[in-house]
Amino acid sequence: MRWFRRCLLLAAAYEITIALMMLSKGGYVKWGLTGGIVFLIGITPLGTWTLGNPIMALALAYLLTKEYDRSFLEMLHLRTRPR
Repeated sequence: MRWFRRCLLLAAAYEITIALMMLSKGGYVKWGLTGGIVFLIGITPLGTWTLGNPIMALALAYLLTKEYDRSFLEMLHLRTRPR
């Protein structure tokens, strides 16, 4: 049972890292999107509730074609700045 907890912690750390990379800018976003695709495809065989994952992976693959010159926090700051 101890190995299961370690696997869960490792998976959670991976997901958090990928999410933070997706929210940053530049090359980090591309690495985060690639990691997201790998994760989605990797967990697809786990059950019927994950059958939508290849569609989400395709959406992430489409996002890989875009450029990201601003991070999520920078975009939020631009939206909330008083005019």
